[in-house]
Amino acid sequence: MATFNFTMMTLLAAAVVIILSIGGSRFYEGYKDEGYFNVIVGLYFYALICLVVNFFLSLLMLSDRAELFLGFSMALCVNSMIHVLVLIYSFIRIHNKSSTY
Repeated sequence: MATFNFTMMTLLAAAVVIILSIGGSRFYEGYKDEGYFNVIVGLYFYALICLVVNFFLSLLMLSDRAELFLGFSMALCVNSMIHVLVLIYSFIRIHNKSSTY
């Protein structure tokens, strides 16, 4: 579980670097001016918080109450997977659109 969380955090960090590399394109600026980028940034930070909480839950699975933390951790893992997929799709879409402008 902890490995999954660190891998997803690294993937999100790499995606942000790619987005920052296209910061000067017209599509990116228009996307940012319309306020859509704020939604993605909010979802990005929410996904990072979920990944950090899931990491701590995975550490708590070493305790005597592992079955309780396993259920929470699995639910948060599915939640984090959905966040990461939506974010990566959005980042790829922004990158592809900005390369055509």
